[in-house]
Order: sequence, then structure tokens, then C-alpha cells
Amino acid sequence: IALVGGSFGGSVVLVAGAKIPAVRSIIALAAPIDWRNLPKSEESLRDIYRSIRRGYRQIWRVTKAEWRRLERGTADLNPVDYIPALRRKRVCLIHGLQDRVVPPETSATFYVLLGPGPHRLILVKNGRHFGHDVLGRKKLMREVQEWL
Repeated sequence: IALVGGSFGGSVVLVAGAKIPAVRSIIALAAPIDWRNLPKSEESLRDIYRSIRRGYRQIWRVTKAEWRRLERGTADLNPVDYIPALRRKRVCLIHGLQDRVVPPETSATFYVLLGPGPHRLILVKNGRHFGHDVLGRKKLMREVQEWL
């Protein structure tokens, strides 16, 4: 089983993948690795919640109460807490170097923390903040398929 997620979903698949033994590979794109220590941003988590809820009205199932847990740092959504389990998985981190929402250093730091293993860090030169849909790009898909 392989899990794929981008941005918020990247954090979700990293945590879920760490917890589920059947998951062997995880692809996370532009994922925050520690929601308790997000870099300073022009948007607050409250603003982000409103934007996501408005943009994904039909599929967004995170309640405001659960989002508040994220704001307080008590939600179980911090991949950095699962590094020992993730070291035993195959983790591919993909991040745009022009990302202004989640800095690319986030993925680079997480990659270093994972240590040696079948892990991969792919930095996209002109990439901004993106979700899993970017995997449709031929060159990137080719890299991911080779890694898989």
C-alpha cells in the first residue's frame, strides 16, 4: 500500500502511514511536518481553515473543533513525532523551491531527520505550493515511478 497526499494531506499520509503496518510507501508533497512550529506566515491557521473549507466544501470533513486542536498543537498530525516509524517505510518528499506557504526547508529538514534508507527528496525548481495533482507532470511522475 502506498499513500499520497499534498499540503495538509501530506501531513495526514505521513502520520497515517507511520501508524498502519500495511503501508510501505508514502509520498508527501509540500507537507508541514510540525503544526506546532509552523513558520511565520501572512495567513493564520484560522484563515487557512476558512479557505480550505470554502474551496473544498463537498469533500472537507474536518470540523472546526478538530481544527482548533490543530491550532493549539494538540492534534495528532505532526509527522516529526513519527520519525522512528517512518524510518522503516519508504518516504518520498516532494517540495517546490518557490513555495511560500510551507517552506521547502521543511521537507529538506525532515529528509535529513529520516536518515539513511529508501527515502527520496525531490525539490522542484520553479514549483510553488502544490498538492498531489502535480504528480501528473511527466518528469515528476517518471521520478516517482523510478523511486517506487
